[in-house]
Amino acid sequence: ADVTGVTDSTNIIAAITANGLVVLGPGTYYMSSTAGPLATNQWVVCMPGVLINWLGTGDCFRFVDTSTYTTRTTQGGGIIGRPIIDGTSDGAGSTAVHAGDILQLHVDVAVQNFSKSGDIGVHFDNQNYWTEQAVASVGTNNCTLDVVFDCGGATTSAGSFDRGVFSIYLSHTTFTGDCITWQNGAFQVGGSLLVQGNINSSSSSFTHSVFTITGSAPAGHPS
Repeated sequence: ADVTGVTDSTNIIAAITANGLVVLGPGTYYMSSTAGPLATNQWVVCMPGVLINWLGTGDCFRFVDTSTYTTRTTQGGGIIGRPIIDGTSDGAGSTAVHAGDILQLHVDVAVQNFSKSGDIGVHFDNQNYWTEQAVASVGTNNCTLDVVFDCGGATTSAGSFDRGVFSIYLSHTTFTGDCITWQNGAFQVGGSLLVQGNINSSSSSFTHSVFTITGSAPAGHPS
């Protein structure tokens, strides 16, 4: 991978798929294709000083596991080391990290400038099973939607983000999008949710919210 940010570093996808692990050293990387889908026990480990510029459309990193939840022999997976993922040059509707369905998921990232229409900083999304016992620390700056908890539609997942520890740090110089969104029946039980941050003042009323609950629970989910 090119640490100077000149050459597309999408080749890290092959490294993760082949080895289950990629370690990124300090530097600036640019990516134009999604790293993923990555599954259980696949990791992106970043040393201090990693900046990733996302130039594509859609997910920069995608973690999802469609295997049978109760028969997996390993757990965990995710992206750690607090890289900065920047969406300044992304296509509308992009996401820095889209992750779910993995028991003991770990996410430790800072995301910024995912500010176009439909952009999301971090999208926690169960489409198949659960994301229980997750540990996540997310810093956001200038995002349309900072963090979304979602249930993508599978009736087996029941929208569960149970027994997880989520720490979210927000920064909005302009309050142009909702901060924490729970949608489509997603919920959290038996864990913790810490939200801290700063939103700039305004002479007019804000039209967005720090916390939003929206959408409709799919069939088979608690409403």
